[in-house]
Amino acid sequence: MRARVAPRILAPILGAVGLAAVIVANARVAATAPDPSPWSSTAARAAIAVDPLDVAALRSLGLAWSRQGRAAAADAVLSFVATRTWRDAPTLAWLIPRRIAQGDDRNALAQVDALMRLDIDNALREPLIKLAIAGAGDARARPILVERLAQKPWWRASFMPRLAQAGEVGGVRATFAALAMSAAPATPVETAGLIDRLIAANDFAGAEEVRAGVMRRSGAAWLEARDAAFSAATADPTAFGWRPASGVGALSAVE
Repeated sequence: MRARVAPRILAPILGAVGLAAVIVANARVAATAPDPSPWSSTAARAAIAVDPLDVAALRSLGLAWSRQGRAAAADAVLSFVATRTWRDAPTLAWLIPRRIAQGDDRNALAQVDALMRLDIDNALREPLIKLAIAGAGDARARPILVERLAQKPWWRASFMPRLAQAGEVGGVRATFAALAMSAAPATPVETAGLIDRLIAANDFAGAEEVRAGVMRRSGAAWLEARDAAFSAATADPTAFGWRPASGVGALSAVE
């Protein structure tokens, strides 16, 4: 059975129409040739007649059809463009809200991942981050998000602290637990935000459970409070770890 992103999760945060507007308006990607003057459908057809695999012409044709209200035709063309390249930001920007509306979260999150791997503006990246955070809060979408994170895309390093602080806490904990069972479990640094969040909420038992669970599943060699080694290589970056004293007159010692 295909997992689906629950509309009740996504709609209040983004809304497919709002997401589409933000992404299309801000799809300026260094690795993608800009399309400041979209071709008319006639001009695009002429270019395609010369080269049926002209990605830029196909994209312009698809976007032109979309502006004309021919969503199904645009979907067919832009879906084909996506099979030719994962680096065409305007195409991905159009497809993501379309796939969300269709309930096809697997392809939507795959396209989010592809777009997040590009050098995109923060104005474009921000709604994508919010979308991924929303996916962590839905039990049906979460395994797909974990699958993408387990591939260790470069944007994961900045995303995990955001997820730990901004996501629905139950969904965040479930995401970290599932990721711990993957080939790329969360690191101590990635987990620190969640542990600190639980401690700030006075959920000390929950914080220790998360820490112990990540250590047990991932084999993370965090420094235990009883260990006098003070090894920088294995230091626990959370509130459970050592924090050497610093400043004038400070002194750190093992008692």
